[in-house]
Amino acid sequence: MQLAIENAFRCIAAASGRKSVVIHDRALLDISAYLPDSKWAELITVQGLTSEHLHGRYDAVVHLVTAADGAEEFYTTGLLHVCAPTRCRDLGRRGCASSTAATTTPAPRPECAEMLTSTPANRLASLTRLVFSDHAATNAARTETAAEARDLDRKVLQAWENHHRQLVIGNAYNGGFDEKLAHLAREVLAVCREIE
Repeated sequence: MQLAIENAFRCIAAASGRKSVVIHDRALLDISAYLPDSKWAELITVQGLTSEHLHGRYDAVVHLVTAADGAEEFYTTGLLHVCAPTRCRDLGRRGCASSTAATTTPAPRPECAEMLTSTPANRLASLTRLVFSDHAATNAARTETAAEARDLDRKVLQAWENHHRQLVIGNAYNGGFDEKLAHLAREVLAVCREIE
């Protein structure tokens, strides 16, 4: 599926007739970190691929080190708070409420009650406050502990260690994630200028 997605975006870029940059959040070799070595070898063999071919698909690889390694206070999992017009409840990190919670609707949190009873014009502002507040600073899609995340991150980094242009962006930024993203943007622009 990853290969099909990447190929589709490459085709779209080529069809534009303009210089294009395709940036992937994940790439094919990342998958190897999540599989036993024997399964990965079997998968690429069946697809007629090699590690060398996979490295060659990308002009650069920029690895953003997980927050679990050096910025642990920002590595979040836990509860995802969900509000809807008929319910307000906390869901477990797997996103599944218990059967009792599904039949019994708890009273909305005060901040949710404001959103649920306000006029449509005020709902967006209330929702924005909820989404960006501390109690919502979770990543429900993230299921790994910090230790597991560091281990997977190390495996992904190793998968790309032979790439000719591997850049690693750590977590030592006084400006936090915004500064990390600014560094990422500078690195991508530098690569684009270099290969132009």
